[in-house]
Formats: sequence, structure tokens, C-alpha cells
Amino acid sequence: MTMAALVPTIPVDALMEAYAEGRFPMCHPDGALYWHDPDPRAVFQLDAVVPDARTARMLRSGRFRTSID
Repeated sequence: MTMAALVPTIPVDALMEAYAEGRFPMCHPDGALYWHDPDPRAVFQLDAVVPDARTARMLRSGRFRTSID
């Protein structure tokens, strides 16, 4: 007989609020769920991001929709 491990659940509204504040959950090797708030966070200047040829071709294909918020 096997027992399934208990998986912590996070309410969607709490997760969305955390993401908006730059925090995110991560499971550690000990199985516990921790909230991470990295400092400094990675910031990408979107006008400096240039996709490689294969990614650019895929984006132009119209198969996927991309947007920036």
C-alpha cells in the first residue's frame, strides 16, 4: 500500500497577489514549500531582448499570440 504525499495548495488569489509583489513559491528538497522574494530581482529591458532566428520564425508564424502587459 502506498500513501500519496500531501501536496500544499495555495489559493489562486494569494498566488496572484504574491506574483504581483514579485514573490513566488518554491518547493525545497525537504519537501516544504517556501515563499521566495529575490533581491535583486531580474529585470529585462524588453527592447533589448532579441529572439534567435528559430524563435522569431515561430512568433511570425501566427501559431502563438504574444503580448506585453
